[in-house]
Amino acid sequence: MTSSGLRAITKAEDEKGNTLHGVRLYFSLSREQKVEIATVNNTAIAVPNDLLDRMREQLLGSDLRNWCQQVGLLDKGEDFADRRSPDVPTVRIARTLLVNFYLGREAANDAYHQPVLCKSGGVDDEYMKTRGKIEWSDPNILEMGRQFTRLHKLQKDIVTNRDEDSNAEFARKVLSLSLVASWAYAAGLFQRNPGYLSNLYSIPDNIVPPEDPLNAKALSQARLKGTDPDTYRGLGTRSSPKELGRMLEVFLVLATKDKKRITKEIANAAIQSYEAKRAVHEANKVLGRI
Repeated sequence: MTSSGLRAITKAEDEKGNTLHGVRLYFSLSREQKVEIATVNNTAIAVPNDLLDRMREQLLGSDLRNWCQQVGLLDKGEDFADRRSPDVPTVRIARTLLVNFYLGREAANDAYHQPVLCKSGGVDDEYMKTRGKIEWSDPNILEMGRQFTRLHKLQKDIVTNRDEDSNAEFARKVLSLSLVASWAYAAGLFQRNPGYLSNLYSIPDNIVPPEDPLNAKALSQARLKGTDPDTYRGLGTRSSPKELGRMLEVFLVLATKDKKRITKEIANAAIQSYEAKRAVHEANKVLGRI
């Protein structure tokens, strides 16, 4: 039985008016049978999508988990989180990291680039397509994973241990899906330009604590006046395609302009730059249909 199942039973015991429907115990199930049962139960009870992802990944083998352990995203012997965690990545995060690295590496030299998010709770076709061509021992993807881990751990440590602006969202900023996708896409795209790649990877080296590598407060304050609503909470807080594109543009501006650290000015400039590129991209699509 999973930890989420035990928590559900414990919670139910504390509530009034419950009806006992019985508990089924299954023994000696294969991995395939475990996933099938969890998937069926998900139609009646709230089985977390991240747990389903983890079980489905186990059917594919241990490559993804081993890679995460090798680059430090997971500790030795540790498995993926079964729900959102400030410390341990989920399968969706790891998949999104690798898919976008390959998308960026294989992208054309266009002005407009669009990161993606892997699906959760079901089969993700983009990940399955990417997984088939991953060389798990490739020094480039190992270095990418180590640099991502380094950025995440430094961001978390600095924010957690400072007196001001130490909220949890700032601490786990690197593990937000929009940032995972955009940073990885930039890392893949910059494989063709070592100078830009070095600028991206050196973000943690260009700050002095209590400054955090991502300057999460500046990102939270960035917005496009006249366009973004009052409820907009800044860059890296949503997971729409537009948000992923905006966050990617932050890293593109930072690396290509040889800037050392993220500032509010860079974040605002990146938003405007992305919106301009998106407008041209959409216009070209319309013109192409004429």
